[in-house]
Amino acid sequence: MTVIHGQIGTLKQIRKTLDVHGISRFNSTADINRFLKNFDNEREELFFKIERDFDLELDKMQAQGYHLEKDFDLLKTTAKANLKNYIRRLHSKCDVLRKPAKNAVMELLYWYGLQFLLLIKYILEKNFDRIVGLRVRGSKKRLEVVLKAINGYSADRHALISTRCDDQFRKLLHMRSVATDLLPMIAGAVGEDMVVGELKKLSGNQVLINDFSIVFENPRYHKQTNSRIRSIQIDHLLINTSGIFIIETKNWSKASIASLDLWSPLQQVQRANFAL
Repeated sequence: MTVIHGQIGTLKQIRKTLDVHGISRFNSTADINRFLKNFDNEREELFFKIERDFDLELDKMQAQGYHLEKDFDLLKTTAKANLKNYIRRLHSKCDVLRKPAKNAVMELLYWYGLQFLLLIKYILEKNFDRIVGLRVRGSKKRLEVVLKAINGYSADRHALISTRCDDQFRKLLHMRSVATDLLPMIAGAVGEDMVVGELKKLSGNQVLINDFSIVFENPRYHKQTNSRIRSIQIDHLLINTSGIFIIETKNWSKASIASLDLWSPLQQVQRANFAL
């Protein structure tokens, strides 16, 4: 039975790279490969989704505008009816005050009262539309805001959808760029995973440590390379009754081959073996 400790190093590097770029949608290398394979379809689906979402927003605004318009019309009708009823009551009171009084004092009081009511009635009739407008001002303003938004959405539909698409496409293209750059690392992870799969098939009991690393407080002097080893990193360290085995996997790219800073797999094994 093989007891495995630690995650494959390249998988950690892939996750770290994705985190640095703020990408959290991928949970495996298969997710990344699937994304790259279906990129064109996803971009097309994204466009249609943005278009559908936009039209849904417009539909909701139009429904809201319809209800606000109904509410406004009802409020305006009610305000007009209430004001007309009030004016009619004033008119009835004026008719009462026009009737003959019992004495001169009452006649004088009736006359002053009549003048006051006539003045109010005149003001209300003269400013009828303005008074109604004040009573429905809040409802009218809410309706105008929604209608303005609806008109803007309808008139600039293509431009607004394009703007939303540009923002989303920019994120999608950034994601593709990062994912594409990770392909060599993904290939390395696949290779390491295959190695782990083979090691799991070994008979007997053993311990497999993935991405083993250690930093030495006192660097080890390596006479063969005339250098001091301050740290080592081993892709896979297999421990069983037969001994300790250092296993390195490499997926070389042109850049890594050209780099003078990278050790070859053999050099890495020799350094790690000496340090251990």
